[in-house]
Amino acid sequence: MRRWNNSNRSTNAPIPAAGRGGALITPFMVTEVRAVQFKASDRLIDFTHKRLERINQVYQRAIHATVFFRLDNNHLAENKIAEVTLHIPGEDLVVRKEARTFEKALSMAVNRLRRIAREAKAKAKKLQRAK
Repeated sequence: MRRWNNSNRSTNAPIPAAGRGGALITPFMVTEVRAVQFKASDRLIDFTHKRLERINQVYQRAIHATVFFRLDNNHLAENKIAEVTLHIPGEDLVVRKEARTFEKALSMAVNRLRRIAREAKAKAKKLQRAK
């Protein structure tokens, strides 16, 4: 097992957590991926980490992100569910999206979270200026 520390990685490079359980530590945010009733592929986990880095670019105060992938029990084509919880000091942002693929559902959820994070960041700046 390779050990990771600040000397053998670039500033923005992610740090793999112990094992391949889906957790990844970025310089600002810990990302955890959980698949309910199926085993997530490495490709899906890597895609998830790349998408969540986009939130980190907008809002650096995020501490932890948890992503749940679920299969809905209906017979519709859009039965893949991605639920993303972003833990920010003082609040948790939760977005749940459904689509034909997990990748599409995750992309829609991350785009929505980016909008929410931008609004939270603007609100925090506005409150800070008012003081």
